[in-house]
Amino acid sequence: MTAPAAELLQRIQSTTARIGIIGLGYVGLPLAVEFAKAGFDVTGFDVDESKNTQINQGRSYIPDVPSSELGERSEEHTSELQSRFGISYAVFCLKK
Repeated sequence: MTAPAAELLQRIQSTTARIGIIGLGYVGLPLAVEFAKAGFDVTGFDVDESKNTQINQGRSYIPDVPSSELGERSEEHTSELQSRFGISYAVFCLKK
């Protein structure tokens, strides 16, 4: 295993990896919530600023994700995909 892979594995196992979810629709938002429930810091990205605003205000627009599950954990949602977030691992949840 390479050193970067070993470091990533260690960060995942210790839940110190910061997870980035690109696309906060019916797949991305529930996934972001589950990573946060597991103890990870999560940053969600979506080009639709209204989605980011609703999530950051604790309001879910996805029926399978109750609003009560938003904002209780370490989550941040934005339309700005920048390196300043220090993402360790990114998951893309985009439509074709």
